[in-house]
Amino acid sequence: DLKQAQKQQPQQPQRRTGGMADFDEPGQWVPEGGWYQRKGGGVVTYGITPTQGTFSFNISKIKGGRVQWGVDVQDPRNYVQFQIDRKNFVRREIINGKDRNEFKVEHRLPDTKNYSVQVEITGNTVKTYLLEGSEWKAIDSWSTNSRNLTQGKFAIVIPGSDVFGLSNFRFIPK
Repeated sequence: DLKQAQKQQPQQPQRRTGGMADFDEPGQWVPEGGWYQRKGGGVVTYGITPTQGTFSFNISKIKGGRVQWGVDVQDPRNYVQFQIDRKNFVRREIINGKDRNEFKVEHRLPDTKNYSVQVEITGNTVKTYLLEGSEWKAIDSWSTNSRNLTQGKFAIVIPGSDVFGLSNFRFIPK
């Protein structure tokens, strides 16, 4: 009886690891010089949800200002935005198109256009790590009790005519 009961239990669906092909418009990312490059597009969403797990990627500002990405993207006017410029890491909530609750810290990385990033997302927490030399350093840990951060989409935010590059992009679900 026990063997029969074990056979009839439904198996949990396995979440799959994702990559560049899982962006909502993967054809807009053009391979060039070891990077997948994209010009503009605003809030460029990733197609796998829920987003509970770890995103890791190298990001390059080929043309433009600061590199940016978003978590819990409901639409282009509502998400949590993260930015890196040559001096600072910034996190802010974008609510109805307005900046709220900004957090800013100096990252102390060499002045570069390329950054290696890990973003861990759980129900109510986002932890961000930056690669410094050969070590991952925690730069931010943010929590909220007002919403589930895994229900919205992950995105790379590429304003106007900026050009960003991505390499080694992957999503490992938990």
